[in-house]
Formats: sequence, C-alpha cells, structure tokens
Amino acid sequence: MKLGVLFSGGKDSAYALYKAMQKEEVACLISIVSENKESYMFHTPNIDLTKLQAEAIGLPLIQKKTIGIKEDELSDLKEAIAEAVERFGIEGVVTGAVESVYQATRIQRICSELGLRCFNPLWQKDQLELLKEIVALDFDVIISGVFAYPLNKDWLDQKIDDVVVGHLKRLMERYQISPTGEGGEIETTVLDAPFFKKRIAVKDYEKHFDGMSGTLEIKKAMLERKGRVRAQETTQIPMKAERKEEIAGAGHGTNSRCSEEIYDTLIIDMNEKKDSLSKDEFVLPIARTINYRCFVRHWSEVSNEDLKKCKRVIMSGNPLGDVSTTKHLDNFSWLKCFDKPVLGICAGHHTIAAVFGAKLIKNEKIGMNEISVKKENRILPHDIEAYELHGHAIEKPGDFDIIAESENCIEAIKHKKREIYGVQFHPEVRNWAILERFVLL
Repeated sequence: MKLGVLFSGGKDSAYALYKAMQKEEVACLISIVSENKESYMFHTPNIDLTKLQAEAIGLPLIQKKTIGIKEDELSDLKEAIAEAVERFGIEGVVTGAVESVYQATRIQRICSELGLRCFNPLWQKDQLELLKEIVALDFDVIISGVFAYPLNKDWLDQKIDDVVVGHLKRLMERYQISPTGEGGEIETTVLDAPFFKKRIAVKDYEKHFDGMSGTLEIKKAMLERKGRVRAQETTQIPMKAERKEEIAGAGHGTNSRCSEEIYDTLIIDMNEKKDSLSKDEFVLPIARTINYRCFVRHWSEVSNEDLKKCKRVIMSGNPLGDVSTTKHLDNFSWLKCFDKPVLGICAGHHTIAAVFGAKLIKNEKIGMNEISVKKENRILPHDIEAYELHGHAIEKPGDFDIIAESENCIEAIKHKKREIYGVQFHPEVRNWAILERFVLL
C-alpha cells in the first residue's frame, strides 16, 4: 500500500515514518506550515526545516501553508492530502498521533472523506516507552520548544538521550508533565534517524525565551554525510528493541524466559493483514492495559490449541474501511460453542454479531460520544463518554441483550447465557476500566 506520512520534523512523526517504512511503501511526506504559532493541529518550531529533512531522507515533500485558523486550517490539510493522492497515488495516511483525540479524529475524518486508510502506529503508546525506543534506535532529536513550568531556556537544544528521558520522567512524576509533550509542553526537531541518508548539521541557531516558554530557532543548517560506522549502527534495531517484539507477540519487554502460561488472555488481531501497521494502533494498547498478560494471534491463524489454553479472548478493532473479518465468518465459528469470556471491540463486536446472525448497517462515527447503559452488566456499570471509530454498526443478534446505546447506534451487547460481550467503541482509549473488569470475569 502506498502511504503519505504527515511529517512535522519532530520525533513522533519521524518515528511513525520509520514504522511505516518497515511495513509499507512510503510515497511522500506531507507538511503543513502554519502562520499561527498557537495552532491546535500543527507543529510549528522549525517547520521549514522539513524541506531539508525530506532531502536527507530521500522522499518527495508536499508542503502547504495555512493561516492556522482553528478548524479552517483542516481544509488546507485536506488539500495537501488530496494533492498527495493525485501526484503519488497514496492509498493511506500515517500520523504520529499518540494521545490527542482532537488531532486524530480530524485526520480520520479527512481520510474517510477522501476514501483513504488512516494509520496511527504510535496511538496510545506509553510515553516513556516511546522515548526509550527512539533513543535505542539512535534517533538524533533535540528539544526545540518548551511551553510549561519548570522547563526553562536550558532545555532548548538538549538532545533526547537516556539522561534527558530520566529527567522528563521525574518531571512527569512531580509536575504531571507529559514526557513526550502530548500536553504541548515540548516540541522537538529530528536531525538524524536510521532512515536518513544524510544527517542535518545545525550551524547557527538562536534561543528565544520569554520567562514562561521558548523556542530554538534553527537559522542555518546543512546536510552532511553520515559516518560509515554510524550509518551501519543506525540501520539495525538494537537487540533490546527486537526482543520487545518477540514476547508473546504483544511488544512487551518482559523476561523472555517467562512461561507463556502467564499470558492467559488471547488477543485476536482483527486487522486485514498479519503484523500490519495497524497492529500497534489496535492491538498493543489492549495488551498494555491488561499488563501484557496475553498472547496475540492474527484472526486467520487462531488454533484450537490457542482457544483451549487461554482463559479469555479479546477481539480487537481495526481501521475504517477494513471489513475483512466479516467476510470470513467461518474463522470465527468457534464462538458458537465457546464457554470462556469473550470481548469484541468494534470490528470484533461486528464479527460477533455477524456470527450470531445480525446484519451490519452503515453508521460512521469518529470521535468522542455519549454512551448510555440500558441493562445492568459486569463490564459497563454506568454511562460513559467513549472514543468511536467505525463505519458500520450492528443490528441486535437474537441471542443477545443490548446493554448500552447511543443515538442511532447499539453500543454494547451481551449474550443472554454466556459471558460474550461486544462494544462498538474503543475502551482502550480513555475507558481502560472496562478492559480491567473484563479480565476479572
């Protein structure tokens, strides 16, 4: 699949680009240059450097300017993405979104309107884990903006390394600062990464600090050849990062000698492709929420042995436009007689309903939504606001009760006799307690 990557030149978009390059073909980078330094959507410090970064990476760049008026700036983003479709034939867009529902939902809507897939490989990732992975992979990242107490002028130009990550961890614990800057506390600029063909050398810069916040303005920079040793080192993931991906298929850095018996929850990856770019977005946040006591199988590879050895099953969601599992219901016939707890999330919810005879209906919802509980149950005890990302909803299966609804949508169901649940929304975003209650059934 050809992808365009929304690229700001900061660490998150660069790391998302790195992940995309491992799975699919990246055709271009897309950058928005906002005249509004307080933009809700777009990174601004040193955004003009994306031209040099694109050259260092060796990818074409679509760069579009915007006045930066809230919400109106989205039309400029849509035009830039549409240009990427026309010029490079992209079929999907990659973002570096980690926690911002505001940003993620707006990009998802634009992609839906343009008929594109949207991938968020860093979505809901543990922030300290994210920083440690970037350091382990030898990304050269400097802090280029600080916007929260007690961050001061001295932080500007600091390279993000193990020492700085330790300092950010302590600030998180003492001042509740987001270590990756998800609350707008910091901005970053990437000077080198494993996929850069050349590195960026900063020749002149100026710090601007008003006593409360500040930026590092890069005034002159140029490309330099990467040293032979450095180039060799940065094309390989360190062993500790590789090991994370081996453990139970869930991406958790647990002792590799631990018995798989402790992984008592089977998470079924409901994405169309095995080990897809969407796995990090829809599967790993579930694993993280339940403290990685799980093993992961793609829906096409679930065996009778997997079903026998697990204590419960969670069926993940998948991206808008992916309805692959509902076209292969024979792979889920085991649900008819399975006697252990099952929770289906979004695509999993759709698949459960379809196995038991219900139809899917068109119903798109992207963003936060009010969910009302209609029947007492063990996983959803009260009304909530939840994150939704779906193009379809379900009709009620005959063997199920409706336990929650929103306007014009069945939001949660439960089998009348067994502990089989389906939820239309994504509890791994903002409603972790639902998953925690489920694993205690």
